[in-house]
Amino acid sequence: VLQGDGAATTTIDASASTTVGSVLAVSPPSGNVLIDGFTVKNGLNQHGITHATANAASVVTISNNILDGYGPLSTSGKDFGVIGGYGSIGKVVIDNNTFSGFASNPILFEKHAGESEVTNNTITTPDGSDGIFYMTYDNLDVTALQHISFNSITLPSGLSSSTAGINFTGGFDGATDKRGGYSNIRILNNTISNIGSSGRGIGLWNSATTPAEGEIAGALISGNSI
Repeated sequence: VLQGDGAATTTIDASASTTVGSVLAVSPPSGNVLIDGFTVKNGLNQHGITHATANAASVVTISNNILDGYGPLSTSGKDFGVIGGYGSIGKVVIDNNTFSGFASNPILFEKHAGESEVTNNTITTPDGSDGIFYMTYDNLDVTALQHISFNSITLPSGLSSSTAGINFTGGFDGATDKRGGYSNIRILNNTISNIGSSGRGIGLWNSATTPAEGEIAGALISGNSI
């Protein structure tokens, strides 16, 4: 357990750091992890919180935090808020956090094979990066439940790209092996606001070379305000 005295009181400030990596990184071989009650500030070359789990029974919970990005001057490909996956099989819960100021996705699940639950977060999305982004490839079909509900997501004004509040991509087009899809998605009761002419609320995108290899099925989308 990593417990702060509250996000208004306890700050982990890496904004002056040029170290490459993450402000916080968790990778439990077993058991559960809780990160609660902090303000986390990214540095130039950093992500906020990274997670990976090797045990299907493990639960990583990230709750009641404020995550502040470094912003547009950060190194290319850095400055995510919470990022993880890459074959992880445990459950990840991201609940009641505030995300703002990032150059990249505030929340990214990349090849996450376990369950996820993203609820009650307040997210300000940068231009060009989806607020909550899931992608899979390398022949990984994700069958575990991915549950997203009761989040408030604000897109930036003056969008120059098709930024989405919430986006799932099967057969990610940036991968060499584009095979991989999703079959158990719940997107419920989220509020997505400030969508410009180029923006999107919720996206389900199959970008596999062969459509059947990037299929997104079993998605329930209900009660969202866009």
